[in-house]
Amino acid sequence: MAHISIRGARTNNLQAIDVDIPRNRLVVIVGVSGSGKSSLVFDTIAAEAGHQVNETFPPFARNRLPQWTRPDVEAIGGLSPVVVIDQRRIGGNARSTVGTITDAWTYLRLLFSRLSDPHVGESNAFSFNDAAGMCSTCAGLGEVEHGHTAVIVEHHLDVIRRADWVVDLGPGPGRHGGRVLYEGPVAGLNTGPTAQALLAPE
Repeated sequence: MAHISIRGARTNNLQAIDVDIPRNRLVVIVGVSGSGKSSLVFDTIAAEAGHQVNETFPPFARNRLPQWTRPDVEAIGGLSPVVVIDQRRIGGNARSTVGTITDAWTYLRLLFSRLSDPHVGESNAFSFNDAAGMCSTCAGLGEVEHGHTAVIVEHHLDVIRRADWVVDLGPGPGRHGGRVLYEGPVAGLNTGPTAQALLAPE
């Protein structure tokens, strides 16, 4: 499926919105404070994806997993398992990734070091924070890889400008928000508060 398709989303202040979010792109959800950004990303998309993943486990395992409340939505499709990172500021450095923040990378490095054939070395040989495993060209900072979907709530204008796709919610906060004002490439965003902020001289 080429899109994450959401129909009739009414979670929190969302006003029965319909939106198609392209897969394998950087998608930025924008809008004024209280317009429904977190309701769409965390309480609708992530909640349904988490619920669907939990349903694949037997009841014994399911009872020990985080519980996800089903969102108030008519239909949602095209989801895959998600990694949810909340909106609090994350410490770390330029080499911090989803894998390092969730500690998944620690276990992957250990697995690679034990099972690699031929044996390459201990787990630090797979660490981009260690000279033994760091790429000498990029010093462990990496490259942008295509082929993954990232849906983020964002207020930083430089990130919004680099997005492949934008969903702008609004027009206001609370009951005055929760509507899709625009969805599409960032170049087509030309009305509303987000467009004004992007066009304002720096």
